[in-house]
Amino acid sequence: MAWLYVDAIFGISGDMMLAGLIDLGLEPAALTRELAKLISEPFNLRSETINTGGVRATRLVVECEDQGHVHRTASDLTQMVAESDLPPRARQRSLAIIDVLAQAEARVHGIPKSAVSFHEVGAVDSIIDMVGTAIGLEWLGIDGLVFSPPALGRGTVACRHGLYPIPAPATAYLLEGVPLADFDAEGELTTPTGAAILRALASTVGPFRGSSLLKVGYGAGSRTYSDHPNVIRAIQFEPRPNIDPNSPGQEHTEPVSVISANLDDLSPELLAHASRQLLAAGALDVWMEPVVMKKGRPGMVLNALTRTDAEEAVTACFFHETSTFGVRISGPMRRHALARHLRRLDLGYGQVDVKIGQYHGQVVQASPEYETVASLSRASGRSARAIYADVATRLGNGNLA
Repeated sequence: MAWLYVDAIFGISGDMMLAGLIDLGLEPAALTRELAKLISEPFNLRSETINTGGVRATRLVVECEDQGHVHRTASDLTQMVAESDLPPRARQRSLAIIDVLAQAEARVHGIPKSAVSFHEVGAVDSIIDMVGTAIGLEWLGIDGLVFSPPALGRGTVACRHGLYPIPAPATAYLLEGVPLADFDAEGELTTPTGAAILRALASTVGPFRGSSLLKVGYGAGSRTYSDHPNVIRAIQFEPRPNIDPNSPGQEHTEPVSVISANLDDLSPELLAHASRQLLAAGALDVWMEPVVMKKGRPGMVLNALTRTDAEEAVTACFFHETSTFGVRISGPMRRHALARHLRRLDLGYGQVDVKIGQYHGQVVQASPEYETVASLSRASGRSARAIYADVATRLGNGNLA
């Protein structure tokens, strides 16, 4: 697995994120070809190497024609991406970024999400930042992302309706509950687009927890500061064998929804594929329930548990991967998740990973990871049942740390 750690101690914007991916090896020509599947307006991408604050970095220059007063709504952008020929995971990540940004803008203006008009981020260059980031992650084979706490900056920022204190209104909503960097500087360090990328794609926000550094890239923003480099550091890494970088790591409560669809005309093979795709789109869990539908037909209810900020991406996946004409969304409801980590347990004849769950600092759950049990079963010749029993014995002896 290849993961990406985004060091945002000096803030993050969409162009910095995309420039960091280019510095890691994303080819601008390949990026342009993929974006051309989506964007009809003429544009050109050009990367340049600069020195900012003593750090060599890549900066992305987007050249496009003045669009005047053309504005796109959230629905416009969602439709553009959903109907595009982008790779499935890039499409799903793009939809997730657009969705969280639309939700934040809807809260700022007190209007339904469908009515949001992206004034500041409707231009071609901002679409390139959001969708290009998703394309770049797919091109580099990135399976997951971890972000450092981002810096906000201070002062005011000019928005369409005038000056606002930093963080901008949408940025403030997007970063609710997110730990922030202890770094202060004049100016807007984290933009709404950068915050939306973090909110939509971050598995967790915290320290680097990789086992090895594969490659390091630096993406520069367009502004210059006298006291610090205006960059993000993008670190491609392999996660530690005994650490699950996708787990929140800390006990927490968050809003979730359940999205469901009744299906009586989809083959079991396609149902299994749809389940995997829903997880890739951001669902926390997926399950099926057999039911008897109208006219006595046997069918399945396909359910996906998802964070509320991933509803749009998961809903889009339902429509792309199943035969349903509509979904039901229940919620929001609250999910309380245990603090968790993986412990690699040595059984003498091989190793398995055990997921440890803590409630208020006390271990209350310990469960072997099935895939590591199955792998050890094949390698050792022992039955999976015997391995589970050995794990239970070791855990019973206090091997939970």
